[in-house]
Amino acid sequence: MVVGIDEAGRGPVLGPMVVAAVQVEEKQLPMIEDVKESKQLPPAVRWRVLAEKWQYVNRAALAIIYPSSIDAYTRKKQLNHLEYKVFCLLANMFADKVIADFPENLGQQGHILFEQGADAKYPVVALASILAKVVRDYLIHLYHYAYGDFGSGYPTDPKTRQFLDQLLDLDLPIIRKSWKTVKRLKKSKRLEDFL
Repeated sequence: MVVGIDEAGRGPVLGPMVVAAVQVEEKQLPMIEDVKESKQLPPAVRWRVLAEKWQYVNRAALAIIYPSSIDAYTRKKQLNHLEYKVFCLLANMFADKVIADFPENLGQQGHILFEQGADAKYPVVALASILAKVVRDYLIHLYHYAYGDFGSGYPTDPKTRQFLDQLLDLDLPIIRKSWKTVKRLKKSKRLEDFL
């Protein structure tokens, strides 16, 4: 068995980060060798690929990291450490060879290979990437029902910036308060209030 681990939603200013692990039998790996990392696929294609390839997944596991946890580690400049802990938590659910797409090349640590860009190199990690992205997209869709359409949640998205500008004072739990975008907006609002 081989396990791939990847995350979705590390960079957005809104919403959680989702980490996914998928386990595939080694003899089934050729059946998923055409899987591409989630960033290369539009949402509808991600759903289709996941549905088609799910039959080859022996087991899967998810971890959802909410903005409050992300903020706590970001303030200490330890977001990579949080991600590492969650990756290890998921990896230790499996006694298999694990390949994790990680922001740093940490190499082999026990039964886990931490490799930057692993989602582009190993289809099992690409499949984990797709699962993480599909789950995060679904959660964002649910958040749209609760909070209104704020776009993708990424700082460069005009809808996201407008949402933050209008609702920043409400201290919503989906906002990553430690992000520079939020800090800049708060500073700007304080200046406007002062003037």
